[in-house]
Amino acid sequence: NSNFSYVTVPANGAAISTTTPLIEWTPAVDTERYVVQVTHHPSGEWVWSAELPAGTTSALFNYDGEADRPLEPGREYDLHIHAYDSNGNQATTYSTFRVQTP
Repeated sequence: NSNFSYVTVPANGAAISTTTPLIEWTPAVDTERYVVQVTHHPSGEWVWSAELPAGTTSALFNYDGEADRPLEPGREYDLHIHAYDSNGNQATTYSTFRVQTP
């Protein structure tokens, strides 16, 4: 469905080797803005979020320096991409990933 975005990086279930991953997703049709959120898995405790304009399909984790805390090796995280249209309707996609211990 082209009205939804899909997380491409990090893929669901991925183990990544960096604490500052590049987050990527497919574009959604008729999207006005995206909100990217990273939370601890499974607690849902907030780590970072950013609002990005339509046409954006990637963001470096904590590019704005606003993260509550850095990603920690050995922990799992949930990544949510919320796509909003001009009427405020929302479509969400997500993935769960783990930061590998070096």
